[in-house]
Amino acid sequence: MLASPVSATYGTTVRALAPVTAIALLWACCGCQQTVSTVDGWVEVRAGGFHTCGRTEAGEVECWGRDEEDQAKVPAGAYVQVAARSAQSCALTAGGVAECWGSDLQGQASPPLDGSYRQLTMGSFHTCGLDEFGVADCWGCADPDLDEGQCGSPLTTFEQLGEGSLHHCGVTIAGEIECWGDNAHGQREAPPGPWVQVVAGREHTCGLAADGAVDCWGGNEYGQREAPEGRFVQISSSAAHTVCAVDEDGAVVCWGDDSQGQASPPDDGVFVQVSVGGTHGCGVRDDGHVQCWGCVRKLIEGLNRFPDYGQCHPP
Repeated sequence: MLASPVSATYGTTVRALAPVTAIALLWACCGCQQTVSTVDGWVEVRAGGFHTCGRTEAGEVECWGRDEEDQAKVPAGAYVQVAARSAQSCALTAGGVAECWGSDLQGQASPPLDGSYRQLTMGSFHTCGLDEFGVADCWGCADPDLDEGQCGSPLTTFEQLGEGSLHHCGVTIAGEIECWGDNAHGQREAPPGPWVQVVAGREHTCGLAADGAVDCWGGNEYGQREAPEGRFVQISSSAAHTVCAVDEDGAVVCWGDDSQGQASPPDDGVFVQVSVGGTHGCGVRDDGHVQCWGCVRKLIEGLNRFPDYGQCHPP
């Protein structure tokens, strides 16, 4: 059985097991791709829109996939956490400094110069950092047409912040979920806890309860609110309509939008952490390898609507 919920993410180092023989596997799963990294030593992975970033046990961050906005060009340094969303990425140094790169049209890649954080999470057009006092500090939202209040974080003390979209949420020190930003689908209206983790997509929010159960609320057009039964240790949501979770036995389960195979994880392997993005999902296995899936090439009027930029192919 794995560790207690969310122990494998957000600032806690996962110990990689002994190195194994390098492998690179690629096969079809109803048109999607499932690829295993050729190197091990990974302890964290984050799936963005069309790119992916991972962090090694040594603190090195590497990104792969689409790079038109420089979202895969990692600044030199050692990091204790990495985040990726849409076309931007961030990483956190041991000293609490946020380094961000990629799209900055909304100011989401321009953290405060005097900020000091212990966790970073990202939304579609904004970024939030959890400071040393447990207060959420959010930036971005430069375009008023895209500002739903997701940058206006409350003066609440949080234990953990979740991935976001046009709204953002955190778990308070009392174990409740508090959200801010868009609420057009009731995605901010969390049931009572206690909770240990929260993640948010475009129209939905999901929480991981203290007993390992997952509950979701808000929009359900893609079935993203229909969390499976079971006990889980970590959850992730894309900025759109897909949710994935690692259960207590290390299996990955996903639900919601599966148009690119992003909700079709491998049915074997033991995982310690998962992250789902716009077109794909990736997870860190207990052998220190990263495995990714999705990236179906869905053709619309002869065009490759969701092209494969290599985000499903970890190094």
